[in-house]
Amino acid sequence: MKPLFLILTLIIMTNCNNDDIDSQTGYNLESQIQIYYKKTNGDNLLDDNTVNHLNFNDFKLFYEVNGNVTEVNDPNADYRKNMEIVTSGTPAPTLYLFTNNDLSNIVSDAGKEKIVENVAYIQLSETDTDTIRTHSKTSKGYFLVSKVWYNDKLAWEREYEGIIEIIK
Repeated sequence: MKPLFLILTLIIMTNCNNDDIDSQTGYNLESQIQIYYKKTNGDNLLDDNTVNHLNFNDFKLFYEVNGNVTEVNDPNADYRKNMEIVTSGTPAPTLYLFTNNDLSNIVSDAGKEKIVENVAYIQLSETDTDTIRTHSKTSKGYFLVSKVWYNDKLAWEREYEGIIEIIK
């Protein structure tokens, strides 16, 4: 029995190598950010009970790719606008927004890992459109948002995580 165990162990060990890691088909896509809109007094602007709240039905998301700005609206997707209001958790409600994961605008290339920059515009109403700029780390097996600027102000970094709070 002992020789059989040794033979099986040797077969397993000789068939394992670093090539298996490079040939993995899994992909980690983390392009979602969380935004909490509030008034200066702390009232949640996504709460329908708040006076002069933001109406999610009016929201539009646009991605800029190679100088072209296109509205995000896919009726076949789970979240056709690439965003949703989440009413569980704290603070609630909160906007979950899927950032653009386009790979065309590389701002840093450190060999295997690259940093890509993407720009999106969120139209909250007919008169209020904000800019969301992201830097994301990407390589063969992942795409991870690492920094977010909201209206040109650094609002979030992966190291600190958490929810982006925007006062309107």
